[in-house]
Parts: sequence; structure tokens; C-alpha cells
Amino acid sequence: MKKFKRFFALTLCLLTLCACSAQDEPLPADDGVQGQTDPAPDDAADTPATTEPQPDISESAPPEETEPAGDSEPSGQDKPPVQDETQAPDTVQDPPAEPSTPSEPEKPAEPPASDEPSVTISIRCDTVLDNMDSLSDAAAGIIPADGVILAETELTLSEGESVFDLLSRATRDNNVHMEYSSTPIYQSSYIEGIGNLYELDCGPLSGWMYRVNGVFPNYGCSKYAAQDGDVIEWVYTCDLGEDVGGADAFAGQKE
Repeated sequence: MKKFKRFFALTLCLLTLCACSAQDEPLPADDGVQGQTDPAPDDAADTPATTEPQPDISESAPPEETEPAGDSEPSGQDKPPVQDETQAPDTVQDPPAEPSTPSEPEKPAEPPASDEPSVTISIRCDTVLDNMDSLSDAAAGIIPADGVILAETELTLSEGESVFDLLSRATRDNNVHMEYSSTPIYQSSYIEGIGNLYELDCGPLSGWMYRVNGVFPNYGCSKYAAQDGDVIEWVYTCDLGEDVGGADAFAGQKE
């Protein structure tokens, strides 16, 4: 019985102590959520918030390697084309010139008119070409193909010059052979050969004759005084002048 009373009294003391301790604790605010209590405002204000320092990425991560701007390789669009060293460099060519239209050839300027008297002289042996079977062997290789020994040439005329004087000057100036015989007593000269073609070289009736302005004088060339504007022609006859139109003058020109 005593033990029961002691147990009862001890139990009552414990209950009293529990009740007293329960009164000292503050009641939690009813926010509708059981089992969750907010920390006291004083404790939150007095306790500074501590955050764990984040690692510095810039210090831990190695810096990216960057090439200098000058050495950087240009992009595909800006990259200059690589020229093949074996390829010849481009050459700049001028545009082709436009073909020029051919102009009419300029006419040779006519020599200025001279107040000095003049004549023209020519030497031909066309008749020989029609009588080659009568030509001597010595003259066979000296006949021009067209029969012209000296084409028409203009000479100034000095006062008192004869046809003989003009022939002598024309052959000398143009390096043409000429041979003649003179008769001082008659003051006459007879032409024996011109251009190495002599009388009788193309038959027994052949020889040299002259005509002035288309007419054969019937006297020797040393006696004919030339006039300004005369056209003098020396021609070779193979038939005493018949083949050149001067048969009547052949005998007189031998004087």
C-alpha cells in the first residue's frame, strides 16, 4: 500500500512538472500548417545570412587561346584567291584597233612648172623584135624585151643645142652606150650604134634614125637645132626607114 502511494505521488509530481514546463513555452502561430515553425524574428535578424562562395570560373577555367588579328586567317569570302606560281601573270592588252578604211592613193605631185626650155627624148628598137631571125649573134643578147633602151626623158635645153648634143647628154647621164662618126668638113655626126646595137646588126638595111615631133628630117642630127618643147625619138629601122615611116629621110640623115 505504501508503494502504491509513493508511485502515485511520484506520478503526480511528474505531471505537475510537465504542466509547468508547458506553460512556459510560447504557443506556435497557427498558419494552417502543422509541424512547421518559423524561427524567431530576433534569431533571423541577429544571425547574418551566410552563403557559400561560388568558385570563380574566370580563375579556374583556362583562357581561350586567340590568335593575333593580323595573323588570323580570313574567312572564305574574304580570303584572296591563291595564284598559281606556274601560271603566267595576266597581261593587259589594248583593245584591237579598228581597221582603217583605205584611202585613195595620193597622186604624185607634179613637178613645178619651169620657165627653162626643155625637150623630151627617148630611144627604142621595137622593130628588131619583129626581125630576130636577121639579128647578128653579137647583138642577140642585148635587145630589151620591150624594145625600150631609154624611156621618155625630159632634158633642159640650152640655147643652140642640136639633136646630137641632146642625145650625147642623155646617153651619158643615163649610162647608155653611144658611138658615132664625125665629118669635120661638113660639121656633121652620124650615129653608128646605141646600146651596143649598131647599123647592119639586123640586116643590110638596118640603122638608126631620128624624128622630131613625129617628123623625120632629111638631114643629119648635128644640124637640127632643137626648140623648146620638142619631142625627140631615136628609132632603129631594119628596112631603110620603111618600117618606121621615114623611108624618104633615110639617105639624108646619113649625111
